[in-house]
Amino acid sequence: MTAQYYRNQDAFILAYDCMRPKTFQSLQNWLDDVKENANTKNYVVAMTGAKADIDRDEVDKLQIRDFFE
Repeated sequence: MTAQYYRNQDAFILAYDCMRPKTFQSLQNWLDDVKENANTKNYVVAMTGAKADIDRDEVDKLQIRDFFE
């Protein structure tokens, strides 16, 4: 994604697929892109898991908690 999409943004939403751990693992790359390309330090980052309503989560809940610590 080009840096212009990160500029002057107040918030970023990072999404992953609860059924595909690889998508969760790539969140760190997206967060690094935000930190590198956002031209303001006053932004909010939110994370959401798609398909969270399915009982068979493939991403460990401890990994999710630890991601933002």
